[in-house]
Amino acid sequence: MKTVIVLFLTFLGQFALAQQDVYLNINHFLGTSPFAFNQLASNNLGNEFKVNRLEYYIAEITLTHDGGIETRVNDLWILASAENTTSEFLGSFPITELESVSFSIGVEQDYNHLDPATYPVSHPLGPKSPSMHWGWNSGYRFLAMEGLSGVNHNLLFEIHALGDANYLTTRVSANGTMDNGNLMINLDADYERLLDDTDISSGTVSHGETGLPADVLRNFSRFVFSVSAGDPASVTDIAHVVAFKTYPNPSTRMVRFSSDVNGPVDVKILNVAGKEIQSVNGVELNNLTLELEAKGLYLVNVYQSGHLIGYSRLSVVK
Repeated sequence: MKTVIVLFLTFLGQFALAQQDVYLNINHFLGTSPFAFNQLASNNLGNEFKVNRLEYYIAEITLTHDGGIETRVNDLWILASAENTTSEFLGSFPITELESVSFSIGVEQDYNHLDPATYPVSHPLGPKSPSMHWGWNSGYRFLAMEGLSGVNHNLLFEIHALGDANYLTTRVSANGTMDNGNLMINLDADYERLLDDTDISSGTVSHGETGLPADVLRNFSRFVFSVSAGDPASVTDIAHVVAFKTYPNPSTRMVRFSSDVNGPVDVKILNVAGKEIQSVNGVELNNLTLELEAKGLYLVNVYQSGHLIGYSRLSVVK
């Protein structure tokens, strides 16, 4: 009996040690360009448009890991705005190898018809301005997308999509990356794909649960999200992860490296779109200094003998 108890306690100890803080990061794009308000974009029909509002809800996040185990993130809703990079702490979970992340666009039925006034303004489901709620009967706006379209980009388009029947789930195969002991799930969202096969050349104002709003929410669940191009395909692709530090982080321009890695390495810096913007080859990592001129979020990859041996996220501010 004592042996069983010891084994059980050992298992619990290993379980606790396996806990990892998990973050979901979403980088916002229009096509291949980082999202910006009033930026010219076009859909697959060639309809040009500019966006001046894009907000949506994410709910019921589930992490699939370690041979198909599904871990639900409870009591968490994200109100994502495309003007800001979305970075959300999901919680601490016993995950060794992540396989995918799934979530729904909108608010699940059990919460969709509650009064926003029951939540503080700071809560994602609380009162918002402009409003993300349609009324107790219809519930929350799952998506609010507004802007201008037409040949001269002067025709109003508004798509407010809602409805329990349009609460759809998307799943993205993602292994995540380790960053200072945290598991980072980095996704890209391409909002040009929201308007696939949607004619907005004459402008449109479409609010509700059927027709165009329903079509756009289906596009949302099918086409918008993908694994960030800057991420390794899998954490297991790395032969052995090495520790290195970039400082200051955030940086204003000059970035320095500190590490115990021995021998020459190659360093590649990628932007949020996965495009390599700078690289140096055959350098000693310790005391390396690089200069980055543009502000933004970057992924720093370190290679040795052709193998990825470490990575880190870097923020450059001005």
